[in-house]
Amino acid sequence: MPVRTIAPAIAAAVFAAATLTPAGHAHAELITELAFDSLPSAQGWTLTKSGPHANDSEASMFAVDGTALTQSTVGKGMGFSSPGNATYRYDTPIEFEDAPTVSLFFTTRVTAHEQTRQDFSFGGHRFSIVHDGQTAYVGIKPGELNAMRSYFTPQGFDGTAVNTFQLTLFTDTKSYEFYLNGQLVRQGASEGSGLADGLFILDGTGTANANAEVTQLVAVAGTAIPEPATATLIALGLPLLIKRSR
Repeated sequence: MPVRTIAPAIAAAVFAAATLTPAGHAHAELITELAFDSLPSAQGWTLTKSGPHANDSEASMFAVDGTALTQSTVGKGMGFSSPGNATYRYDTPIEFEDAPTVSLFFTTRVTAHEQTRQDFSFGGHRFSIVHDGQTAYVGIKPGELNAMRSYFTPQGFDGTAVNTFQLTLFTDTKSYEFYLNGQLVRQGASEGSGLADGLFILDGTGTANANAEVTQLVAVAGTAIPEPATATLIALGLPLLIKRSR
């Protein structure tokens, strides 16, 4: 598959957003953008499987149809400890190692979920960033969200409907922010990690499974830019870094 570069429309929107305030400045680079004409394993992602999913084929758990990546791990076995994942990993290229922020934008809906342990249940449909020795991770369920093992339900949230999320990891302040449809819903401290820089998505634990459809996934590295509101940018279909709300 050819190497992807940041689309001109995205670059133009970053510049336009940065000029909305006098002190604005921006620098954002595309790490990767998931396409839906092939499985992630054909796009530079590595699928790791263990525990109940160790013998499940990629095609039995994941599929693409040109518009979405479908996860179907419900009913494929669970345990009572965390090993047992079916996780895609994307190793962040070395040229991004000094980036002060990494943001993961994804649009998804979760149609079914099962679990054996509450403390690991967010891993059934999980999205994580590891960068510069820090990690931030979130989980999506039909009626509940999780950010860094903190469970909550935003008012009116329906995980079975299509929602767009943004997870941003700030390595300089060792913190994260989590947005739902352009609204900040959680922020706090990130965690230390001994893993190499990368992105981790989908079934992240052996104690939970999910059925879900991902219709957008973009990772960006760079310096935060000033708002307009994220919701406006999402409506334009342009995944962009946004200003820290501090």
